[in-house]
Amino acid sequence: MDVPRSLRTEWNVRDSDAILVLRRLLPTQYSRNDSGTNWTFQCAVLYGKPLLLCDAGEPVDTNVKIVRTWLNGLKVETLNVAGPAESAQPGIGQLAEAFLRQVFE
Repeated sequence: MDVPRSLRTEWNVRDSDAILVLRRLLPTQYSRNDSGTNWTFQCAVLYGKPLLLCDAGEPVDTNVKIVRTWLNGLKVETLNVAGPAESAQPGIGQLAEAFLRQVFE
């Protein structure tokens, strides 16, 4: 069965303990309105889930500490990591992977 992306997003939020949105906070020419990420925010509010928006770029050390502190203050078994698609922010997938490796090392 093919499930609409918006419904999968909602289920991911519903079934997680917290939501971490990773994106690059870039100048306007590099950022597009990302309806999927916006829907994630709306679902987090709807389900009352803790939500943190974090720039996966510079300064990495500061942002890694922010995420670690946030997670340490919560009881998280399932973390939903969300953010813009590669088509909206080229390179975000690789950047997010590297960022998360530092968070959880």
